[in-house]
Amino acid sequence: PLPILKTCEALGTSVSRTLMVGDSSNDAQAAHAAGCPVVLVTYGYNHGQPIREVPANHHLDSLAEILL
Repeated sequence: PLPILKTCEALGTSVSRTLMVGDSSNDAQAAHAAGCPVVLVTYGYNHGQPIREVPANHHLDSLAEILL
């Protein structure tokens, strides 16, 4: 989680108000450990394993699904 924590610190933002977007279980683990919400894209890397099996706040088929 250190890269997430350091990035939030550098940007002066709260980890809990930061959305981690990733494509692997490693991304989800880092986000969970840092304490920030995470969405995972379904077309990513994830070591050949189904990404929908990885716990996340949401799974996206397209980044266009993110509404800010």
